Amino acid sequence: MIFFSGITADDVDKVWSIVKPMVAAALVHESNFCTDEDIYNSVRARKMQLWVAADDGNIVACMVSEIVEYPRTKVAHIVVLGGDSIASWISARDQWELFELWAGRMGCKYIEAHARPGIGKLTKEIGLFKHGEIIRKELFPNTLQ
Repeated sequence: MIFFSGITADDVDKVWSIVKPMVAAALVHESNFCTDEDIYNSVRARKMQLWVAADDGNIVACMVSEIVEYPRTKVAHIVVLGGDSIASWISARDQWELFELWAGRMGCKYIEAHARPGIGKLTKEIGLFKHGEIIRKELFPNTLQ
């Protein structure tokens, strides 16, 4: 059975060696925005939150979230979703609801994620639906910012 849990900033070091490869793999297509080290530092600084899914005591997937405050609403934004058992964890509705309850307690009205194509097939069963598309242009491709 899949068990889902939030990891406190104080405990992130206990699981980081396990989730770091999952985070790094999930960031492959978005490496210009942040690195696994950036994620680690943001979780430690309590700017982002680390969640893990475990099966028989073994961590099989992870998620990183952050609270985004817009002028009129708050959103729990999923920054990273990675690991081997994402489908079974997401389909464990009672476990996913823990994240929804947490987001609601944080004052969020929505949960959102910028996701790779195909992930929508998994997320529909938990109520996350495609809403628009992200379009992007890199302004200074040959400079570091």
